[in-house]
Amino acid sequence: MHFRKNMFALAFGITLGASSGCGVLGNMTPPKGPASNVGTGCLNNANGLVQRYLKGQASVAEWNSSFDCVSQSLGFFTQYVHGSTPKGYTQNDMYTFMSKFIITNNAIQPGLILAGFQLKASLLGGNSLEFTASEINTFVSILPQLRDITASLIPYLGVLQNTNPVTNYQPYYDLAQAFAVAGTKLAALINTLPVGFLSEESVNQLITQLAASLNLPVIDGLSAKAFLGKWILYNTQANLILPQDWGNLIQTAMTVGGQLLIAASVPASDWTTDYRYREFLWQIAQNIRPTLDAAIASNNGVIPFPLIDHLIDQIPTDVLPAQASVIKDALRPAFRRLFASTTQIGLDEGVLNSIYAQGAAWIKNVGLLDRLYEQQNLNASGTSVSDLTNAMNRFASTLSPADQTAFASVQQTILSYAPQFYNNTSRIVYTSGLEYCHYQNFFVLTVQQLIEFLHQSYGSVQNQFAQSDFDSFYADFQNLLFGLKFVDITIPNWPDKRFQEADLFTPVSNGDGQVSYAEFVYYAMILTSSTAMAADMKTEIVAKCGQNLGFDTLGFPNIAADCFRAEFESRLDYWISGYFPQLKSFWDTLDAATQAQAFIWLEHGSRRNGYSQEPFAGFDFQALPTILHYTEGMFLRFDSQGGNSLNKKDIMNAFPVFKSVVAQKALGLSQKYVLDGIFTYIVHYRSMPVTTSLASVAKLVAWLAVYDLPTTKIDTDRTGIFNIVCWLADPETPSQGALTPTICTP
Repeated sequence: MHFRKNMFALAFGITLGASSGCGVLGNMTPPKGPASNVGTGCLNNANGLVQRYLKGQASVAEWNSSFDCVSQSLGFFTQYVHGSTPKGYTQNDMYTFMSKFIITNNAIQPGLILAGFQLKASLLGGNSLEFTASEINTFVSILPQLRDITASLIPYLGVLQNTNPVTNYQPYYDLAQAFAVAGTKLAALINTLPVGFLSEESVNQLITQLAASLNLPVIDGLSAKAFLGKWILYNTQANLILPQDWGNLIQTAMTVGGQLLIAASVPASDWTTDYRYREFLWQIAQNIRPTLDAAIASNNGVIPFPLIDHLIDQIPTDVLPAQASVIKDALRPAFRRLFASTTQIGLDEGVLNSIYAQGAAWIKNVGLLDRLYEQQNLNASGTSVSDLTNAMNRFASTLSPADQTAFASVQQTILSYAPQFYNNTSRIVYTSGLEYCHYQNFFVLTVQQLIEFLHQSYGSVQNQFAQSDFDSFYADFQNLLFGLKFVDITIPNWPDKRFQEADLFTPVSNGDGQVSYAEFVYYAMILTSSTAMAADMKTEIVAKCGQNLGFDTLGFPNIAADCFRAEFESRLDYWISGYFPQLKSFWDTLDAATQAQAFIWLEHGSRRNGYSQEPFAGFDFQALPTILHYTEGMFLRFDSQGGNSLNKKDIMNAFPVFKSVVAQKALGLSQKYVLDGIFTYIVHYRSMPVTTSLASVAKLVAWLAVYDLPTTKIDTDRTGIFNIVCWLADPETPSQGALTPTICTP
C-alpha cells in the first residue's frame, strides 16, 4: 500500500509542479510585497504535506495555500528579478528561484531544472532553454484549477487509511467516482494547453531528479513501464509522448490508477464469504473496462501478443509466483483458446467479453450463495441437507424472477454434490454425518464454473472430458503450471496419471475412461484436502529432517527416506485422526508388524519411484496423503456393511473402477470374467497372478473356476486396499517396478 501511495505522491509532484521548473505544494505564507522575507521555501514540507494529503488529513485551506505560495512567489520573483534573456528566464535563473523560494532546506538536483524545462516546453510551448514571462503567466493561470481539482479529493481520501473490516463500501465507491471526475477535469484542462512532444528520457530524468530533490521514493524503471503502458493503451510511439497523448495519460492515470489504488487500499476481507467485498472489486474491474475497450479500439481491434509480452516482462518478478517468461508462455493459448480470441493474434473484444462474462456469472452465483447464508442465518460450518433445502426454498421466494432463475441453477449445482468438506475448512473428513458447509458450496460453484468454462475450449465429449482433452490442456499450460509449482513436468505421463485418478478414485468415479464435471469437482476436493494435509506434514517433517540433501525440480528440499518414515510413522495417529477417524480406529487394532507392512504398501503405491531409499521430494509429500484420501474414500464408498472390511459383493462392485488398470496389467486381456477373476485374485491372495510357471498358471485357472461361486468367500480390510494399490502401482524406474512382487507380497 505504501508503495502505491508513494507512486501517487510522486505523480502529484510531477503533474502539479515540475511543469514550471519550480514545483508547488508548500506550506509557507507567500511574500506579500517587496519587503517580505523571500526564501520561505514553498516546497520544504512537500513530503509531509503530500503524505497528509493522501491520508485525507490535510485541510482544504492548507492545500490551497500551497498553490498560493507558488503563485505569489512566482509573481514576486518575476516582478523584482529580471531574467537573463529578453523574454524570460534561463535554467540558471530558475535554479536560483528554486533554491531561494521553493526548496530552501534541501539541495536542488541540477538535473531537475533541465527536466522541468523539457516538461515545460512540452506542456506550455516554447523551448527547453527559456521560461518566458507569458509561459509563466499561463502556468499561474491554471494553478487555481489544479488547486480546486486536487482539493476536491481531500474529503474522500481519508477512507484509504481505514484498517478495520469494511461493512459499507460506499465511501470507496465515492472515492472512485471522485477520481474519475478529477481525471476528466484534469484531462480537459491539459487539452487547453499548447502541448507538444516529450521523450521517455526526459520523463525518466524528471522523475528521478524530482524524487531526489523532494526526498520521495521512486520505482525502478517507472518511466519505461509508463511508456510501455501508453504504447499499448493508445497505439502511439513507444518512447515519445505525442501531443494527442497528454489528455489520455492524465485521464487514465486518475481513473485506472485511482481505481487500482483504491482496490489495493481496501482492507482485505474473506473473498470466499464476503459478497460485498467481491462485488466492490468487480465494480472496480467494470470501471476499468472502458479504458481496455478504448485501448483495443486504438489498436485497430486487437492488441498484438508481442505488445502483451513486453508488458509481462515489466511485471516485477517479486510479485509473481512464477517468472514473467513462464506466464508469457501461457498467454497465447489462454487468449486464443480459453478466452475466445477471434483474431488469434492478440487481445481483442472477444477476449474481454469472455473474461467479463465469466466474471459476472461467478460474482452473481457466489453472491446469491452468500446472501442465502446471511438472510437465512445459516450455520456456515454445517447444515443438514433438509435444512439447507428448506432455507434455499424460502430464500428463492424473496428473489426477483430473474434472480430466481439464477438461484435455481445454484441450488441444483450445490445439492448435486454430497457433503465432503468438514467444518467450513479445506479438509475432508471421511466419516458419516457430514453436513453442507459454506466452504464446500462456494468451492463447488467456483470449480464447476471453471470446469464448464474449460470444456468450451477443450472438451470433445458432451459434459465430459476425454484423455486427449486433458492432454491438450496440459500441453498448452504445463509450463505455467510448472512455473507456479503446481506440476513437476519431469514426471512422465503426468496428465495421464492425473486423469486416471479422477476417473478411478472420486466418490462418483466409474472408470469409463472419461471424466465428467462431477468427477473433476470431486477430484479437486480431494486434492485440496490432501494438499492441506501435505502442507502440515511438510511443516513438521522438514523442520526435523532437513539434512541439506538438495532440492527437487520444484525447489522443495529433499528429505532422507529413513528420517521421513520415522517422523511420518510416529505422527501417523495425528495425521489420520484429523482426516480418517475410522481408519484411525482400525489402525489401533493392528499389531506393529502389520502396521509396518501396510506402511510399505502405502509408500510403494504413492511415491514416484515406489518404495526405495531415494529421498522424499515434493511429489512424494503430496502423493502420500493423496493416496490415503483415495483409499479411504474408496473403502467407505463400497463398504456396504459399514464395518472394517469389504465383502465379496462390495469387491465386485468396486471392480469397474479398477477395470482399466487391471486390463493394462493383464497384457491385453479384455474378457470381463477374466478381468474380474484377476482383480479378485489380487484381493484374495494379495499377489499378482503370473504366467511364468505351470504352477502359477494352474493356480490362476483354478481361481477363475471358483471365484464366482456363491460358496467362495472374498473379503479385505483397509490394509488390503493399500495392497491392491501397491500391486497396481507403476513406479517410473523399471528396475524399481520389478521389485513390486517383493515389496507388495505379504
